[in-house]
Amino acid sequence: MPEFKKKTALGLRDLPENGQECTHVLLTHSEYDALLAKVACAERDARSVYTAASQKIAQAERNSAQAKEAAYAEVNAVQKDLEEACRKIEYLNGLNKNLLRIARERANADRKLRPKKTHTGYVVLTSSEKEYRYKTMRKENAVAGLWETALQSPYSVDFTEEQARALTEELVQPNENGETIVGRIGIDTYYHGSYEDLLHDQRRNARQEKSRNIMLKPKLRANYKTGYWEVIFLHTKPLGLVPEDMRARNQ
Repeated sequence: MPEFKKKTALGLRDLPENGQECTHVLLTHSEYDALLAKVACAERDARSVYTAASQKIAQAERNSAQAKEAAYAEVNAVQKDLEEACRKIEYLNGLNKNLLRIARERANADRKLRPKKTHTGYVVLTSSEKEYRYKTMRKENAVAGLWETALQSPYSVDFTEEQARALTEELVQPNENGETIVGRIGIDTYYHGSYEDLLHDQRRNARQEKSRNIMLKPKLRANYKTGYWEVIFLHTKPLGLVPEDMRARNQ
């Protein structure tokens, strides 16, 4: 059952029920998963309404020459459905963000990451030099000195692979200041592909790329010992100085 809490100067105080005093709600993993399932189902329903509504609008517009007044009435009705669907999607997105925030704060608290409310939840586990073998455009064997870094995410292994893959895309997404999470550890730019793809990409400025630490397409690993999803990726140069708050602690 959800636990209702009120934030006080001494911490979180238990409440007997949800009410105006309630500032926090704690959920179990199973309750959280159930809410995620409801959100996903509602989003699918909303998308279905949106698709059906768009099709009705198109059909109504085609028939408008023969039944202009009726078509206008249909468009208005469908528009109301669209507005309702958009409101529902906006509400569900807000609910999902709130649930993800709670999950991240729990993960930060479990791993003693501070401040738990604002920490991204990502920490560096390892970063090691690696000989990467690949084939050139002439199909010849070649070796490049790359680096491989593993990050622990704030998302537990109770998240599905699909959910974890979508959520960890935030690593390379700029915030309102144009900064990325991986940028804090010395990654300059991101390339959504392999090292071979990077070398053969004619759109890239090879001279400029030599001075950059380029992150390549990451892979996921579920670590059932620690209980969290990990993100592993290759990059072209060693990491910069990793901030203290992004260094993994003993768990």
